[in-house]
Amino acid sequence: MTDINNSLKIFSLEELMINLNKIKIGDDLIEIADGIIGIGRDKVKGELIEYFPQLKNINKNSIFKMIAEGINLNIIYENPDIKNILTSDILKHSIDENMIHRPVILNVGRLSFQKGQDKLLSAWGESRLSQDYNLVIIGGSLNMPTIEEKRIVEYFDKFISENPYLKGKFSHISALPNNIIRSLEKNIIDNIHKMEIQHPPIYICSSIKEEFGISILEAMSESFLAFAPIRGGVKTYITNGFNGYLIDTSSSDNIAVEVERVIYNTSSMEQDFYKIREMGRNTVLDNFSIQQISEEFKKFYKNILKEEVQ
Repeated sequence: MTDINNSLKIFSLEELMINLNKIKIGDDLIEIADGIIGIGRDKVKGELIEYFPQLKNINKNSIFKMIAEGINLNIIYENPDIKNILTSDILKHSIDENMIHRPVILNVGRLSFQKGQDKLLSAWGESRLSQDYNLVIIGGSLNMPTIEEKRIVEYFDKFISENPYLKGKFSHISALPNNIIRSLEKNIIDNIHKMEIQHPPIYICSSIKEEFGISILEAMSESFLAFAPIRGGVKTYITNGFNGYLIDTSSSDNIAVEVERVIYNTSSMEQDFYKIREMGRNTVLDNFSIQQISEEFKKFYKNILKEEVQ
């Protein structure tokens, strides 16, 4: 209901009624719930309470608990041909074969202005990053795009046509099954080791705000150096400069400046990035397996049942 300056937004009557209805539904659901799970860790609990101040009055962990999301760590990896995928002739935007040796900036997710892939393309293309990195964006449908996906793809087309020196360094691929994406991520990392590429493999989540970020966890589990929005729930598991980086994703300029500052900082060494990548991987392996998270959910529901019996 407010903008970034905390001023009330102006809505049409129809928009206002829809938004007020959403707020009313949220409040009613809390009122009738036997228990409430907040997605994320305790660092975002305060933010949740800002939206639902009535949660301040719930002190018992058995009724109101913050639980993270989890990912599958028992992946059966495929063996996709990374070169064929990225250089495929059927793609409107693909990597040239003579550019395939370069390190990769990866982004995976729903193709949406909220997810910021348009800003990411500009950030990469208008900065030093495009001199050293290929950009690979996976998401959306090339055959049957939604209206929003079509607008974003049109932005991709326009940006590359206006900056022809970027052609062959950028690839946009339709949404892929999870195991193929994870296998592709693993192959990218394996190829970096084989070719002894110096710049670290990067995953950039360009969303304006990310509530949790499953795709970020998955990339971290494969040893990508993760950059994620400072707004939202990612700060519950990324500590800046320790196991990844939190950046301002509100504009393409901010994304470019903050990523460049990390990658091209003269005090940063290859082994420093390797250590951060390993800490990111360990963070996921130690805390975010779907098996571990499901146990937390199970325990919560059992506690709710005990409360009802009492």
